Amino acid sequence: DMSRARTTTIRYPQHTTNQASQMLRVDRHEAVASLILRKIRSVIPLHKMPLMYLMDSIMKNVTTKYIVLFGSQMARLVAEVFPSLNPQDQ
Repeated sequence: DMSRARTTTIRYPQHTTNQASQMLRVDRHEAVASLILRKIRSVIPLHKMPLMYLMDSIMKNVTTKYIVLFGSQMARLVAEVFPSLNPQDQ
């Protein structure tokens, strides 16, 4: 249920970061990265920054595999997301 996943992400970023770490152990990190990138692009602007913070937390705390997966999309993602944010989030 994506609404539950969204709520978990926004309220408990460390929990979700830990889940991303567990997915790496079972070789599901590409699916996790793909899901987060898709969600950032598809959610309303209010929910984009919490997902960006989640992505940042995963890159800082989990592994370089996520850095490679997210990093290859970062410039384009920021260019897509930034204009849709409210001024305080920019």
